[in-house]
Amino acid sequence: MLIAGSTNELHYATTVAGVATEADTIAVVVTDAAGAVVALSDTPTWNAVTSVYDLTIASTECLASYAGTVWTLVWTWTHDTATLRDVETIPVGTSGGNTWTDYVAVGGSLIAESEWPRYRRDALRVLEDITFGRIATTTDASDLAKITDATFRVADACYASTAGVSSEKIGSYSVTYKGTTDPYSVARRALRGTGLTYTGLNVPAQGVTLDAQGEPTWG
Repeated sequence: MLIAGSTNELHYATTVAGVATEADTIAVVVTDAAGAVVALSDTPTWNAVTSVYDLTIASTECLASYAGTVWTLVWTWTHDTATLRDVETIPVGTSGGNTWTDYVAVGGSLIAESEWPRYRRDALRVLEDITFGRIATTTDASDLAKITDATFRVADACYASTAGVSSEKIGSYSVTYKGTTDPYSVARRALRGTGLTYTGLNVPAQGVTLDAQGEPTWG
């Protein structure tokens, strides 16, 4: 998820036969929910350390007014004689108080400020996955507070899974990891009781009837 009104760091992997490979050429076109192209000052830059392309979207480009919308990114890159194209959609939400300063304020200490955008992004992607994108659309104050808390916990879990950290503590929350850290398990525990991870079908409380085959129908 992109954070409206904030600087966002995106990372994109180009792979050939399952191996991270630097492209011969690469370009990305970003469009907002209305289909208008979002002009970016940055271009994708190959990171030889992480073997991905880094892209910065400035706070003056991802304005606060974009919150609650969805952007589309079209990546086009070449390798040898092949031209490849990848399309992804990314919801734009609000920070919800999950800046690095907020993280430190509640006792977070594992992640350095320079690394926070990366791990916050990883955490938000995990939360998007398990909530089916609901974290970008919910307006419930209680849910938003839990999403913020979950972001901190999952970011630490993502960091721990890559840095080999065995334990972490944020305020009154602490956990000791045994073996591989699972950010998804941490996320589900953090959002327990919110309904955001519900995988069933929401139907109206009234007006539901059964048809001749016993299947539910509603208007």
